[in-house]
Amino acid sequence: MVKPNAVIDISALIWDKADFLSKQHNYYGLVANFPLLLSMLEKERLPVLLRNELIDEISLAFPWQEVPSIFNEFRTRLTLFLAKAGPRIVSFATIRLVNIKTIPEIKKGHFSRNTVNESEYLISKMHVSNDIETIYFTFAYLWSGVDKLATVDDDRTQEYTTVVCDNNLASFFESIRPTFEHNKKHDKKPGNDKTGWKARESKDNFESRLSCYNGMDNILPQKLLDASKEFGDRRYVYDQSNETYVVFMAHMDNKYHGFDEYDPDKIPTEIKEIFYIHKY
Repeated sequence: MVKPNAVIDISALIWDKADFLSKQHNYYGLVANFPLLLSMLEKERLPVLLRNELIDEISLAFPWQEVPSIFNEFRTRLTLFLAKAGPRIVSFATIRLVNIKTIPEIKKGHFSRNTVNESEYLISKMHVSNDIETIYFTFAYLWSGVDKLATVDDDRTQEYTTVVCDNNLASFFESIRPTFEHNKKHDKKPGNDKTGWKARESKDNFESRLSCYNGMDNILPQKLLDASKEFGDRRYVYDQSNETYVVFMAHMDNKYHGFDEYDPDKIPTEIKEIFYIHKY
């Protein structure tokens, strides 16, 4: 399942210094929710579109000296983010579309010429990335109140899911959270457990059970799905209680079903190194 790209409102990273000094209280929502945004982006492994040149601009333009000590967590998390310790940052080639603009306008009056250029590169990248969804993250004080950001050129208009972090950050990530939905072919049946698998001479096309599923509720499978790690188009986790790896596969949007995998050779090495279980 292809992860959407994340774009963070540049004005959340390059503040209008005069505005901040005169209206500091208006930045409290941004400061409180920015670390949460970074944590959720990292947890869900959403790549953030951000060129190295814009990282340099942010490092130079952010009012580090004017930020009071009560904003220390924000300052620390921003520093780590710019150092690429956190969510995965993805750069991209320079591209600038003619007559590209956004509704509402996201290029702000306090931006330097270089920042304006980087804004236009980012907007253009969003506009041409039709094959991958882009999610735009902003904050209440910086946002105009329209439902969605749109990029517009002479040929078309493209809208983007827009998350105002002060208001709906948690609900957005809950909406894209992988959710367990059982597939009946992995019910508990005679012979489809690890013992049955070992007893079979030919193990091809063996349909295993999902041992953690009790047939009544999704509590334990969902807990394992939440702890799983993505590799390719599947998710993997080690089920300590049943001493087996569990493989989760998406069958619809963010709906996943799971099954036991009794052959450790079918588990990617990278996954086995995460859970420290290389053989049964």
